Amino acid sequence: AATHKKWGFDFNVTVNTISITSESKSFVVPTLNGLTYQGTPGSTNNQLPTAYGAAGQFPAFTVTKPGPDVNRTFLGPDGGEISKDLPVGAVAVPTFQVGLGLFANTDIRVRYSPELSVNNVKLSNWGVALMHDVKQHIPGLKELPFSLSLLVGYTKLAAVTELQGFYAGTGQEGRAESSSYTAQLLVGKTLPVISFYAAVGYDGSTTTNKINGTYNVSTASGLPLLAPFTLTNPFSKEFSSGGFRATGGLRFKFGPVMLNSDYSFVNAKGLFTAGFGFTFR
Repeated sequence: AATHKKWGFDFNVTVNTISITSESKSFVVPTLNGLTYQGTPGSTNNQLPTAYGAAGQFPAFTVTKPGPDVNRTFLGPDGGEISKDLPVGAVAVPTFQVGLGLFANTDIRVRYSPELSVNNVKLSNWGVALMHDVKQHIPGLKELPFSLSLLVGYTKLAAVTELQGFYAGTGQEGRAESSSYTAQLLVGKTLPVISFYAAVGYDGSTTTNKINGTYNVSTASGLPLLAPFTLTNPFSKEFSSGGFRATGGLRFKFGPVMLNSDYSFVNAKGLFTAGFGFTFR
């Protein structure tokens, strides 16, 4: 929560992990227009698998909309069991962050995650923020032994999945991009070796999911085709979310070297962060 003096800086390397809970492995069957859900073998409820769900369980649907395919049944995608390929069922993303003191107890903070490949998925992330000491503007608080700052930031996250090879075509990829912003009030107390900090605020984001490329479809599992067809950029969906966030953590400082760990509750999801770095104030 403490800002730097002019030209003071810190450099941190953190590892962010988002644990995959059981609630993230399935979702309730939505209202479908022209389709009836027939169930999923091995499942006793009305939930469909997400990419984190079990593989090999294919949900079945029947076409009810009048037309040439009415009453035909086809299989939807099974789960991908992504967490099987990751340690302790969590996504681990290293992030580099630099904070630099500018003027009037104001910092600029920049973070960057180098491109990370998990199977055929590539992840990248960057962000920028400003943090300002607000305690200096509140009479009676300036001399009290704690830090109080306001932070506003912007982050861009992208995930690209290679889809080439399932069907003939070109430029086949799945792309998810999320732009998010945050506004937080941070408070911290620094002791000789250990610091405690906490924050409350609001996060908002806009996410776009796309399937790009051309797909020459000649067969489909469980659904006979009247004729082959070609799909071009077949899917695009944008949605927004936002909500309350809270963070609590601690940092150990041994000379210029720092070790830190914190836990955040963000939009009903838990986020654990651990890292190391160095600082010069």
